[in-house]
Amino acid sequence: MKTVYETIRFGGVRSNTDQLGTIIAWLVSHHLIDLKFEHENSATISRLRMQDMTGPEFLTIVLDGEFSSTFLNPDGIKFVELYFVSGAYARDYSKVDQAIGDQWALYRAIAPLISSAYHKMNSRTGIRKKIEKILRFPAFSKKGT
Repeated sequence: MKTVYETIRFGGVRSNTDQLGTIIAWLVSHHLIDLKFEHENSATISRLRMQDMTGPEFLTIVLDGEFSSTFLNPDGIKFVELYFVSGAYARDYSKVDQAIGDQWALYRAIAPLISSAYHKMNSRTGIRKKIEKILRFPAFSKKGT
């Protein structure tokens, strides 16, 4: 099921191209995208990861201006829903100087905040999942007792 998180808006104070492009570049760079999507778009994904293409360009050219769940893997969807949809990304984005000018300098300014949020999310849910898997692991179950 496709979930549209936001669509691109150009021009003026309502423009969200840099904001959306930055998180999309982070998601792609951190391999939170669907494998089929990655294979189908390997050339442009490589360009983005090598910083030969910006996040806003990728959003416009590859994603047709739509930030949706279709290109994400399950971990990417979960993170976007907990971080982006909740408004936490907008708060983090507002902490950096958007007048930096260079898209990759903006990315370098916001990426540590996104990474921190991702690691916090994983430390809460990732450890719990690992413990649950260990506790349910068949080798540890008591058979015959």
